[in-house]
Amino acid sequence: MPRWSNVSRKAKVIWGIIAAIITGLTAYNGYKTTGADELRTRVYQPLYSDLVVVEQALQTVSAEKPPVMKALSELRQTGAFARVPIHLRERIVKLSDDVSRFHTAIFPVRELVVRETSSRISQVRSENAHRVWHEKTVNVLRQRARSQKGFSDSVSLGSFRHEGRSRGIYLRDPRGPMIDTPGGPTFVVRDWVEYPASIRLIEELWTDEDYLYFNENVDGWYYQLTREDLQRLHTSLTEFLRPVYEILKQNDQFNLLINVRSALLLETRDIQAVLTDRVRDPKPLGDWVWR
Repeated sequence: MPRWSNVSRKAKVIWGIIAAIITGLTAYNGYKTTGADELRTRVYQPLYSDLVVVEQALQTVSAEKPPVMKALSELRQTGAFARVPIHLRERIVKLSDDVSRFHTAIFPVRELVVRETSSRISQVRSENAHRVWHEKTVNVLRQRARSQKGFSDSVSLGSFRHEGRSRGIYLRDPRGPMIDTPGGPTFVVRDWVEYPASIRLIEELWTDEDYLYFNENVDGWYYQLTREDLQRLHTSLTEFLRPVYEILKQNDQFNLLINVRSALLLETRDIQAVLTDRVRDPKPLGDWVWR
């Protein structure tokens, strides 16, 4: 009898273990499947889209491209953000706060830039000189367009490699549209943050028949520079802009843009990688174990 009693107890233990495993697997399967698609499509994918916007804003450093985290705001209002593990929630919220401060700093920096550059440009050229150069350059562009064979039905609008203005198009000529107004690249806040490395691309895009703009919204002559201006001064673009850059380096908001941009980009991309994993597996085992 004692032997059969021992066997019976062992069997009960084994069956108890099996039952516990089955119960655990059933519970885990229920956890993995219940609400997973909703979590993927309504929480993690929208948050990932938010971070794409944030990354673009950090790359462009533009007042016109704010890092608006629309999904995060909506998820916090509905309470769905609470479904994200707390450690990930804290990282996303901190990133949102940090990039908001970053974007806010762009506005005073931009104001300082347009004031300093317009002051410097107005010392080396005048409105009358601007008018003379503009008329001369328009004539060059028109003659160049007319010297080409055939009839064009399109106009190249410039490079998409950098912010800038396309050359104007004259549409009333019977031979077709042609470029007749200068355009050119715009030296934006990002270029100041990346100065002097940014000069290389600007130099590639800026031709003798283009302006270099220092205000992306206003076409005042005091915001525009020509290569002819630099040639008259016997200086380079890098050296012409250096005094403005030295003033910017004394500005706290400008230093914030320089000092935190790389770190914010790294954090944004790291969280993107985490969210990518969450889209693949919205409810990993760790969340179930440590909830």
